[in-house]
Amino acid sequence: MRAGLLGRVARRWCERGHKLEQKVQMEYRWAYLLAGVDPVAGRVHWCWLADMKAATLAQVMRDATAAGLRTVVWDGAPAHTSNAVRATGIRAITLPPYSPELNPAERLFGEIRRWHEGVEYPTLEHKKDAIDRWLEAANRDPTWLRSLCGWDWVIESIRPYELICAP
Repeated sequence: MRAGLLGRVARRWCERGHKLEQKVQMEYRWAYLLAGVDPVAGRVHWCWLADMKAATLAQVMRDATAAGLRTVVWDGAPAHTSNAVRATGIRAITLPPYSPELNPAERLFGEIRRWHEGVEYPTLEHKKDAIDRWLEAANRDPTWLRSLCGWDWVIESIRPYELICAP
């Protein structure tokens, strides 16, 4: 997910008869949030990247594979399907084209946007810190994360890969 200071107007409630004013930041600075949701355990793992180029993503996947990650559910983004990323040995469950609603991480990104868009931040670091705190709070509620991202078809798709890759 690209998080930046180029703001969007978000849907907000206000009292009837009052005009709601929202400031929109117009600063072109951003970072990329790479988040992985474990729908079985109800946990999210994340890191911030400067770009989503294949070489950057491949290094992160090598590190994650060394830490025990075996399977990812991914869409067909160019960085996800690059030879450099595929060479890391990570098993990928590829989603059909034009189906972001099937990606568990997109549900998480939607919630992040819901809480953090339409808010003015002094710097990009402040926004990243706010998102980090939100993700830490999400990790403290695994039941909520499971209900958000742990659909039956995702868990059933992951289990065969876990059995194949079990040490």
